[in-house]
Amino acid sequence: SASQTLSTVSDGLYFTVMSAGDKVVVGFTSAVDGRWRATLRRSTNEGATWKSKVLVGGRDSWFPIVELRGGLMRATYSRCTEVTNGRCTQETAYLRTSSTFGASWSAASRVNRTTHTPYAFPVGLGALADGKSVVVYGRANSQSEQFLFARRTL
Repeated sequence: SASQTLSTVSDGLYFTVMSAGDKVVVGFTSAVDGRWRATLRRSTNEGATWKSKVLVGGRDSWFPIVELRGGLMRATYSRCTEVTNGRCTQETAYLRTSSTFGASWSAASRVNRTTHTPYAFPVGLGALADGKSVVVYGRANSQSEQFLFARRTL
């Protein structure tokens, strides 16, 4: 088919694609009002047409990862939670769920256990048979050493 424009302003580096049946979800980072936002575009007809953008992560968020299983859509993303001298100095990984294919969302829940993390960013998301999720996220400390964690949702 012909290419369709999903966004005219995107960082173009971090995106995710998930499909289930005729449903397709693309997650990416776009600029809205001069701020980066974790964004989703959805299709219910195998990508023939696309619904409007959904800003799933709020202001200063990026790296969305989406997953769809059992009627639930899950999205994890990173959000800046502290700015020092005009620069993001702390990021937190969050998770949200939707039972309406992204039309409405749960409140955001923090994935990483501590808020005293220079950078926490999601790198993977998986659905479990019991309806829970596993979020894999990375974390960098002040010496730029990176660690990898997995956390099962409650």
